[in-house]
Amino acid sequence: MKSSMPDRRWLRGGAALLASLFLQTTPPVAASTDPAPTQAEPTTAAAERAAATLLPLLQGGSAFAETFSANFLNSVPSEQVAALFAQMRNQHGMPGRIVSLIPAPAGDRYELVVGYDRANVHFQLFVDSAARIAGLRITNITTANDSLPRLASDLARLPGVVAWGLYRIEEDGRAALISGERNHLDMAVGSSFKLAILGALDEQIRRRRMRWDDVIRIDRRSVSTSEIVRWPMGSPLTLHTLAALMISESDNSATDILLHHIGRDRIEAFARSHGGLSGPNAFPMLSTIEATALKNPALAEVRTRWLTGDEHERRQLLQEEQASFVPENVDFTVFNDGPADIDSIEWFASPDSLAGLLGWFATRGSEEARAILAINPGIPGDAAARWAYLGYKGGSEPGVMAMNMLMRDAQGRAYVASMAWNNDQAPVDEAAMVMLASRASALLGDQRD
Repeated sequence: MKSSMPDRRWLRGGAALLASLFLQTTPPVAASTDPAPTQAEPTTAAAERAAATLLPLLQGGSAFAETFSANFLNSVPSEQVAALFAQMRNQHGMPGRIVSLIPAPAGDRYELVVGYDRANVHFQLFVDSAARIAGLRITNITTANDSLPRLASDLARLPGVVAWGLYRIEEDGRAALISGERNHLDMAVGSSFKLAILGALDEQIRRRRMRWDDVIRIDRRSVSTSEIVRWPMGSPLTLHTLAALMISESDNSATDILLHHIGRDRIEAFARSHGGLSGPNAFPMLSTIEATALKNPALAEVRTRWLTGDEHERRQLLQEEQASFVPENVDFTVFNDGPADIDSIEWFASPDSLAGLLGWFATRGSEEARAILAINPGIPGDAAARWAYLGYKGGSEPGVMAMNMLMRDAQGRAYVASMAWNNDQAPVDEAAMVMLASRASALLGDQRD
């Protein structure tokens, strides 16, 4: 199960198009993680030429080779760029003009604002010495005349089922609803369940049963895109490192190591008390390797037992079939035809439940846990920077997208946005959901102004 966590790194040479909107566990869109040195500092004239050639592409043009550097297009195919630009037109209307282009404080890139029919989209633009675009990412989207009713209308138009809530966190940690739809509905939320693992770990540390610097050795693997899946068995990692990987990169191996170290029973008890999992299908809570293996049609008997069993029978199955839950039994081709078992082999929670858990983090969680949640803010940088603090965890797989944000303003007031979109007929538009979550964050900011 992958997490909807946009990559915060600026990638160049192999540029990261709309890096803020790409999910961490999708195939990488760039080969390097650091900007490549340039032959010469780009001039404002070069940036103006690049911006002028970009606008027709945003409008649906096809002159990609004339606009982007070869390294960029080697990393991000033009078809992928065109599809993302089409998503933006669908969301915001037609781009009509360059609003502004100014040098960024870093000195080697430019801040570009493009005016669409219904929004201004802020880009960070890197231009090479040949006036071609070598790096491009969205940093903010400001929707003209936005409002909570307009956000609700746009969410309601998404195909499938959407449940969401915007909340103010009271001093006792209670999440008071400001606006929402179907906020009581239990939804498939993907890796959002990892919030419950972090909370249970934080609680164990508060009770002095564990320590952040306790060293745990890698004793199992799941399907994962992070580095530790390739590390030798027995490699030592602290609980803090595992938790940071689980939240910021949605590392599934780190997740399962923590789940087994803390104990499924402790995590479930924590979630029943404080939120993060809810509904008739939420328990027993699956590990990531259990969930992905159970979707494999080749494990027909095991699948049938899970799908037809009650909670007690499912727990018995997980104990008896541990040998089946290994990476070798994961078959990602089950997603070739779209969503797979999102109503039965998943993690489930309502926006209310997840908001309650984030309220717990806001008022009772440790500074260490909140810092881990803030490693990856989940939304474009300028939108996140509006808040004094922003913690995030999301989740996604084909047909599932969830985003959960804990925000605190300069006066110390805390707010939560929890949004989930399920469609059992087709993959969801993850980039569109990120944009909607960014708008929700901005509208919550307006509530406090």
